[in-house]
Amino acid sequence: YFKFEISAPPPPPMPCNGADLALPYDVLSQTDVTAFVDAFFANDPRVASMAEPYDVISNADVNEFVRLFQAGCPN
Repeated sequence: YFKFEISAPPPPPMPCNGADLALPYDVLSQTDVTAFVDAFFANDPRVASMAEPYDVISNADVNEFVRLFQAGCPN
């Protein structure tokens, strides 16, 4: 007799906070900084919605990204 067990694959990783913009998720790294800078200069809506006034890319979005990045990923 043989017993086969099939388990569901683990769920995909989710971003840890708003600064986690790039793979690998759940890790804040230089890749996230690069993704933020690229999105900022491309007027990406993900960046424009980080801080008030929403839908407007401004220094407030930069400040919020830095704050979230410094907060790190919770364990």
